Amino acid sequence: MLRHAFRRCILVIAMPIALACSGGSVFGYSSGPPDGFANDPPTFMNCTTCHRDYELNQGAGELAVEGLPPAFAPGTVYPLEVVLEDPGQQRWGFELTVLDAADEAAGTLAVVDPVNTALSDNPDSEADYLKHTLEGTYEGDPGPVSWAFEWTAPDVPGVTFYLTGNGADGDFTSNGDYIYAVAVELMRDEGTAVQETSWGRIKRLYRK
Repeated sequence: MLRHAFRRCILVIAMPIALACSGGSVFGYSSGPPDGFANDPPTFMNCTTCHRDYELNQGAGELAVEGLPPAFAPGTVYPLEVVLEDPGQQRWGFELTVLDAADEAAGTLAVVDPVNTALSDNPDSEADYLKHTLEGTYEGDPGPVSWAFEWTAPDVPGVTFYLTGNGADGDFTSNGDYIYAVAVELMRDEGTAVQETSWGRIKRLYRK
């Protein structure tokens, strides 16, 4: 019985991944990856699940979050950008989330460019995921490309930005694409006053 239950559990977990990687889903990924593919804990899944030609970070490209301060002040809104480049590639994608030490959502992600980015705004302390839209794949653009967004810093000791990027060759398949992942740790500025508020209240305030 336990063995059968374990098999059923594995099938339940594996089925969504298999469906996502099927040929018919290539266009679905073009309009944004599923949640949980930012190389973030606890699964540390990323787009090499489907784009299997190359190992993670094997290409000659670069992926970064630009605009981050040396240390963050709670309650401050930071305008940021995801920047991705990869010589020879011509279609692009990304997914980003920000987590605290407990691997819960840290701060508030906000869309400032709804044409090129979208947000999975999940309940309570579940991770939120910022990602590209169909238009935000910048088809035919040799790069570098960027996606703008805002992040409101929480009142926690530190956070980690988890980010994956896809430098694709534009052939509308999962072949020939380079996947990148970075994790950037950022600590609270201890010289700033502690905000007497909670992450839940901040999230409800900025939710649209």
